[in-house]
Amino acid sequence: MEIPVLVSIFNTRLKLLESQIATPATDVYVQTVLDLRQMMNRIPQDSFPVRKVWDDIEQAWQDGFWKLITRRKLNFCGSRSGRYCDSPPA
Repeated sequence: MEIPVLVSIFNTRLKLLESQIATPATDVYVQTVLDLRQMMNRIPQDSFPVRKVWDDIEQAWQDGFWKLITRRKLNFCGSRSGRYCDSPPA
């Protein structure tokens, strides 16, 4: 099964962020968080597939979610939120 390009990019950025998790003050870390949040903001929150699981994934759109990144949060993004990155923007 082919992974959509935007989902693949999202997953690559998650891996990059994971490699930088111990150094959150670096430019790479900060830029990667910004890039991931931009990608998440492109996901149409009012689309049927997203609305259907919104209660489970909404936390990834909250500012507090991104203040302290943990491996658990990265896994959450990769397994739950990232799959919707290939949806057309709202």
